[in-house]
Amino acid sequence: MSYPASILFREAYSKKKQVNQKFDSLIKLYKDLGDPFKEFCKQNVGIKKNELIKIMREHSPKIKTRPGFKNLIKLLKENGNEIGVITNGRTKTQRNKFHSLGLHNLVDLLIISSEVKMEKPNIRIFDLYKNKSRSQKFIFFGNNPRLDIMPLKNEECWKTVFCKSNPKMLKKYYNVNSDLEISSFMDKSLYNEFFIK
Repeated sequence: MSYPASILFREAYSKKKQVNQKFDSLIKLYKDLGDPFKEFCKQNVGIKKNELIKIMREHSPKIKTRPGFKNLIKLLKENGNEIGVITNGRTKTQRNKFHSLGLHNLVDLLIISSEVKMEKPNIRIFDLYKNKSRSQKFIFFGNNPRLDIMPLKNEECWKTVFCKSNPKMLKKYYNVNSDLEISSFMDKSLYNEFFIK
C-alpha cells in the first residue's frame, strides 16, 4: 500500500519539528545548567543519552551567517575566486550547518574532517585542499588561531585572516600572527587588502 505524498510530507515535517523542539530544549538546559544531558534525561524519561547525541548531530540548526559574510563570498566568486571550506566535524552535522546557512550553493570545494580522516590543525588537511583545488593561492579565514592560523604560518601560498568574533579565542590568544585581523566581514581593511589594487 502506498501513501499519498502529502501524508508522507506531513509525517516527515512532524518528525523534523519534534527533533528541533527536543534540540531547542536541550540547548536551553545547556544554557541554564552545567550538564544538559543528565537533566534532559531526568525530565524526559525514556530518552537515552545516545538518542540525544544523535539529535544534536543530525538536527538542522537555526543559525545564520554574520553580517557581510554572504556579500563577501559573492564578491570573491564574482572576481573568479574558488570558494572552499575546511571544517572539523561530522559529515551530517557540518552539511546540515551549511544547508541552514545557505552556503551549499556557494561553496565549490568542501573538506570535512570526518570524511578525510584527518582534521585541523594537521597540515595534511590543508595540503589535501590545495591538491583538490584549481587555485594556486589561498586566503583562509578562521576564528581559532590554533586550528586555522598557526598551521599555515610557514605556507607561502596561504594568506590568513583571523576573524575576531569569538570572545573565548580573544582571551586565549592575544598575539595571533595572521596576515590580517578583522572584527567584521564588513571591515574595510579586508576589502583594501584583497580587492583594491
